[in-house]
Amino acid sequence: MHRASHVCVRAGGVGAAAPPSSVIAVANRDVEGSVVVDADEENSYQPTATGCRDQCLNTTGCNIWVWCGAVSGCANAGSYNRDVWRYQQCWLKYDTPPRPGSRGKFPRAKNLPDQPTGWMSGTTVQNVTDAAPFPQQAYGCNCQSNYTYDNYRFLGVCARLQDYGSACMVDSTCRNAPSTGTPASCASLQPCTVLLDTDLQEQGILVAGDRNSADSAEDCCDQCASIKGCNSWTWCSDSAGCDGERFRFRQCWLKQADPTNLQPKKGYGGSPGWISGVRMAWLPA
Repeated sequence: MHRASHVCVRAGGVGAAAPPSSVIAVANRDVEGSVVVDADEENSYQPTATGCRDQCLNTTGCNIWVWCGAVSGCANAGSYNRDVWRYQQCWLKYDTPPRPGSRGKFPRAKNLPDQPTGWMSGTTVQNVTDAAPFPQQAYGCNCQSNYTYDNYRFLGVCARLQDYGSACMVDSTCRNAPSTGTPASCASLQPCTVLLDTDLQEQGILVAGDRNSADSAEDCCDQCASIKGCNSWTWCSDSAGCDGERFRFRQCWLKQADPTNLQPKKGYGGSPGWISGVRMAWLPA
């Protein structure tokens, strides 16, 4: 099981299979590590996250890749100012993998959980299960990992409830239901676990990508958190388009699905350019 703030990647049910580690990455995360390829000095750019991952696989000494997928550009860790010229930059790094059975997160994030950066990152280390922080994190508190609202269950993620923005059914201590009936608010644009080159099957479409766009994978992920009933999303990351159609670039599809039983339309990694994620939200109580 791979769990995340807005996203949980989980296999279960008939016909479902766990996604391979090669397609798993985390959006809105810059990471620590020794620089193997300096994108500034070597003018290293890749059109897709998959291209950056493959460059890492083919570069001696690399086991972490960092790609700028936000069309508006990416920011350095500790900064909120984005540089548009960094769009599609591909940085390659190395960090010591964790020992078997050891605790601690790998790769190690440089930015705070609720700090928007635009970077997407992943690792080529085979025995590492990569995922965004879980449960959802912010400056104030974590989202309660298991709560019920309006006859639905939410596992570690925020969601749009009634007329509020993204929220959790906890008070300011993050331990109890709010006595005022007002949920605790959640930060937007958090890290999201994503599936590269994957378009997930939906049970229903809430917002069609034909009329909806997103700046980045984490933007599409956050849009899903802001739509009641949404627990699956898909974003076209390739500026050359997806499904052979250039106009699909930046399309953000917001869907309903079964987060516990993932069904990729063309297999994991079989839909070039598409990036998808799921959220453990709006589950039957």
